Amino acid sequence: MAHINRIRWIGRIPRMSAQDTYITPNQSFGIFCGHSFQRDRLLLQLLSNYCGKTGIVFLHNNPRIEQQLGNIYSLNPSLANIPGFKMILSSRVSDSHLMQSYYDPLYGLRQNEVLDAIAPFNHNGQYRMTSEIQNLRSILTDYLSIITWQFSKDSRIFGEYPFSLELLLELTGMPFAALQNEVLRFLPEEISSPITGRLSASGAQQTAYAAVNSFAQEVNGILWTPRGFRDHTKTSMIPAVLRRQMISINIPSGQTSVLDYLSCELQHLVNARIPFLLVEYGINLNSSSRLKDFFLSEHTSAPYSTGIVAEDTSSITVSDHSAELSALFGQTQEMFVFSCSSTIAARPFSDGIGSYHRRVTDHHTDRHRQPFHIFTASVRGDVQHEISQRIIDPEELTTLGTGCLLYGTNHPVPVLVNDFTFE
Repeated sequence: MAHINRIRWIGRIPRMSAQDTYITPNQSFGIFCGHSFQRDRLLLQLLSNYCGKTGIVFLHNNPRIEQQLGNIYSLNPSLANIPGFKMILSSRVSDSHLMQSYYDPLYGLRQNEVLDAIAPFNHNGQYRMTSEIQNLRSILTDYLSIITWQFSKDSRIFGEYPFSLELLLELTGMPFAALQNEVLRFLPEEISSPITGRLSASGAQQTAYAAVNSFAQEVNGILWTPRGFRDHTKTSMIPAVLRRQMISINIPSGQTSVLDYLSCELQHLVNARIPFLLVEYGINLNSSSRLKDFFLSEHTSAPYSTGIVAEDTSSITVSDHSAELSALFGQTQEMFVFSCSSTIAARPFSDGIGSYHRRVTDHHTDRHRQPFHIFTASVRGDVQHEISQRIIDPEELTTLGTGCLLYGTNHPVPVLVNDFTFE
């Protein structure tokens, strides 16, 4: 019978409470598998540690967890004493099950970022430096210049930032004659004259409105509810993060265009070097390579950290895509893996943790008959060899019970917790 050396690099903790978990605001985390109440409770605990220290953008497709966000105040009572801290729920589901969004698309973006959101050169991974796109961006720039001038004269109705989807939709929707009579004639001559010449061109207004309206339809009913410029909400992730607030954005459909647009706002924060935590729960990141890149690309030196909460890795990585799995593990300081529903769900974590070489000794007996001897002789010997063995087998991760696996770059040696509690 083979002798097996079972030594492996792994730690064990008999008991651990969610209250004992603490992650610094510049570190990323992941919560996987287990029951929904385990993921929810641990997420709320971790968010309570981040709140007030950095801005938080919470993207989710999970009304259940949004209803529990108020518990963060009881988990961290000191939040009540932090001036200006708010938890912003940017959408509500009405009694008739219709989404009412209070989000204000384009609010907080710069002029070039608005152009990239509505008329991007790069669309669906294809670079489009066409004359049509260049012409559209030129026309939109004139409308944005009008808004910028109006904002500089009286910003009260605008808020802190000049641009909003509501106003751009209203301006581009005006026939040129109305625009000239109601807007352009009030601008200084040096601004109105060149703009008038360009926007009076045949089809200019219709081209701009078609592009802005197309963008509006993509976010309508998911990220945005039309209200008109005078009632625009001034709510977006940019001012929320600047004030170290938390904004929850419910995206029930996971529509690619909406996720791609939110990536524009996230990129604004990154470019401005504004610290924040980006968390997703129930979002299919495979629907948007741009959003997915924020989680899987190298960001340990970036101004933001990430949190991923999911039943498994299927919404994050393509099946058996080792490069993406490696990126996921490499960008996560603290990973909590509860009992997996199947060996299929457990395998990415087992593979990500790696293997060790287990020494195996085989005992054998050889029999042979020597010349001129009646009886056979036997020779006994041992042969040693090594086999590759996973540090943690997938089957082991399906039988954790109330336990949890701690992994991530903070844990070069994975730790098995026998009993993870939520007291």
